[in-house]
Amino acid sequence: MVIGTFNMQNKYFVKHYDGMNQQNNPKLFCQLLKTYHIDTLGTQELVAGYIENLKKTIPSDYQIVGKFRFSTNLLKKFNETNSIITKDKILQTKTFKLPFLPTFTPRIVTQAEIELKNGKTICFLNTHLALANRWAQKRQLKALEHLIQQNNLPIVLTGDFNMTIYNPLFKDFIKRLEQYHLKRVPIFNKTYDSHTKERAIDHIFIPDDWQVNTIQIIKDTALYKMSDHYLVLADVSLPER
Repeated sequence: MVIGTFNMQNKYFVKHYDGMNQQNNPKLFCQLLKTYHIDTLGTQELVAGYIENLKKTIPSDYQIVGKFRFSTNLLKKFNETNSIITKDKILQTKTFKLPFLPTFTPRIVTQAEIELKNGKTICFLNTHLALANRWAQKRQLKALEHLIQQNNLPIVLTGDFNMTIYNPLFKDFIKRLEQYHLKRVPIFNKTYDSHTKERAIDHIFIPDDWQVNTIQIIKDTALYKMSDHYLVLADVSLPER
């Protein structure tokens, strides 16, 4: 099963250097789903226009779920969602608000209960945490832990955490999740293009009895204008029992 996380940014059409041709990012993204045989993907920064265009082009066997940060349509151009895109059966979904003060940008986590092709059900959580504010990040990690603690299903957690494994808060979070039998997929290369050091800020957590077969950080030059993050994928195997 191929799962992943991708901060796709909110630019669904990008003008090329000649100012005339446009790169259709929703169409390009749908090609990625097929090329890399992606089963379920947590995404960040998609706005309403992007979602609308995706739904017109996405393969019919995929679904997109997740509500927006703001309930008002007045902020449509800036109103982002942490959508989960999957070709497995979605049993139910809900979007939770995370604490965000003292920052000004609301943060959310999308939850989907997904029935896999083998008949097993998992809980997929996808989020995008605050940037460079220790107090907000600490509260958001605690809220995520609370959601995990309350859930009895095998959990997959993905997202742009805006923290590397060298951040003391995130290092402690990784350690605390061990008590819920979750492990971080060992992604050590950078996932944000502008970083000078090989340190990931986009992460994937899976149950500790799942096997990681391969990890891919997609740096295809064709995606240069699609996002300032890289698509991160993990091919995982579930226990047979």
